[in-house]
Amino acid sequence: GLLNGNTEQRTQAALAFADIIDRTAADSLKPFVTQITGPLIRVVSERSVDIKAAVFYALNKLLEKIPLAVKHFLPQLQRTFARGLADTTSETLRNRAAKGLGILITLTPRVDPLVAELVAGSKTDDDGVKNAMMKALLEVVDKAGGSMSEASRNAVLALIDDDSSDRTGMKATV
Repeated sequence: GLLNGNTEQRTQAALAFADIIDRTAADSLKPFVTQITGPLIRVVSERSVDIKAAVFYALNKLLEKIPLAVKHFLPQLQRTFARGLADTTSETLRNRAAKGLGILITLTPRVDPLVAELVAGSKTDDDGVKNAMMKALLEVVDKAGGSMSEASRNAVLALIDDDSSDRTGMKATV
């Protein structure tokens, strides 16, 4: 099962959750949000990238279907997805984390701490992680840019300027 099985069983259990979420009406899912979300969050701390990717897939399905019902899990989900962005081993995992943050940000009252975390994470040397952080930042700005402070806007603009000057510098040296 999801909590006690081996890696393959946990991965399949998370995918089964995603399938059940997909096939169940939103009103029928709402009473079980805690029973679904809690174990998924606990399992995502596993080391296996396959388990994490399957859990992120299931969490994204849940967030897409009943975002307001998952609202009381926002802090844990935001931390979980933010950690997933920094995973250097799996592009799928990073993309699912970025997608999850994009959904979550519409429910989050304060976007500035997440913007600061994403801007800082975007300054990594790992291209995959940098791209995932930038995708997530794009989601945040697209969906909640109006809620950003002036400091956050300036940090994002500075990041864009730094990135474009890095690319210009690379072209000039080639």
